[in-house]
Amino acid sequence: MKGLITYILLLFLLSSIFGCSEIRQASKTPECADLFTGIQEHFRYDSESQIFSMRIENDGYNLEYNLLRKESCLIGLSKRSIEKLFGNPSRANDAAHYYYLSPDCWKNKDGVGRFPCMQLVVKFDGNGKATEIQM
Repeated sequence: MKGLITYILLLFLLSSIFGCSEIRQASKTPECADLFTGIQEHFRYDSESQIFSMRIENDGYNLEYNLLRKESCLIGLSKRSIEKLFGNPSRANDAAHYYYLSPDCWKNKDGVGRFPCMQLVVKFDGNGKATEIQM
């Protein structure tokens, strides 16, 4: 039993280090470091409305523009690393994480329907690595 607990703790520790090291490695380029800082400062979750927002502050930083322009910084990151950057998604499956940016997304069954749904979508390959960012 002690061996199992030790194994689980070691696995958790290694996965935490690996997730952080992916982001740390990608942050070595100024372009990616700027994007990751922008995500931390401008991507927020509102628990009352249950949606995310990409705030444009007085500093003029436009996160949506930078996400699309610097998408390559996120490509190849694991699901865990994406969650460390953006938080837990509004909806997820094996192929993608969906971050709802408008309340109408919740009106649509499984994110698809007649209501306009603004969302950030991070798509993943079969190995759980990010392959594409969509808005």
